[in-house]
Amino acid sequence: MSMRGIEAEYNLTIDERNEIMNEPFVVKIKTKTADLTGAALDWAVAECEGDEPLKVGGSGLAYSKDWLAGGPIIEREGLAIGRTSGVWYAFKDENDDDGVRGETPLIAAMRCYVASRLGDEVNVPEEFK
Repeated sequence: MSMRGIEAEYNLTIDERNEIMNEPFVVKIKTKTADLTGAALDWAVAECEGDEPLKVGGSGLAYSKDWLAGGPIIEREGLAIGRTSGVWYAFKDENDDDGVRGETPLIAAMRCYVASRLGDEVNVPEEFK
């Protein structure tokens, strides 16, 4: 199909087509949400929030480390956080028997949020693994 055909088929302007065609191919790896940490977890939260995803070597919001970034999500989503035997848990609702574990309350809460939006497994860019 010619580039003109792609523009017509998808109703794109030339600038939109060029933006799509210049996007780099990103290899993604399926990862359990419960195992997400650091940049991979922050990337997944950004995806849920519709924010500009974190780029490798770039900067972005550290939802899993910064209460100013993660706190408003916890409040908005009504996540409950607790600690049992030294392990942090976050729950989306009272029907959630197991909760989602984390080394810190923010990690547990952000994993819980990602799991509630994207499921138990997430395709994360390979660079973050």
